[in-house]
Amino acid sequence: MSTLISAAEFHRKAGDLLARIRYRGERFIIERRGQPIAVLLSIEEFRQLEAIAARQQAAERAARFAAFEAAWEAAPPSEADGSELSDAAIQAEVDAVREARRAQSRD
Repeated sequence: MSTLISAAEFHRKAGDLLARIRYRGERFIIERRGQPIAVLLSIEEFRQLEAIAARQQAAERAARFAAFEAAWEAAPPSEADGSELSDAAIQAEVDAVREARRAQSRD
């Protein structure tokens, strides 16, 4: 459980609070004007939290990548790979997209 302390109390008792964190494993929530602004905890707990966050981020990245791969596999095959398109055909497609965007922005 965490103990609430004011920023002023933290300022006055920083050394004592750090010792309590290190040797007793205590945690402190520092408040300023009644609003929590920081947490003091041991370096071991901090590293555990970082490891948890890193695992969550890796899982989220893996899920996004899996969704991308599924969408890629579900996408219909393209009619032509880029090597078969001429410069004129590519430019015509670019111009058509630009014109469609202009028309959409006018509406």
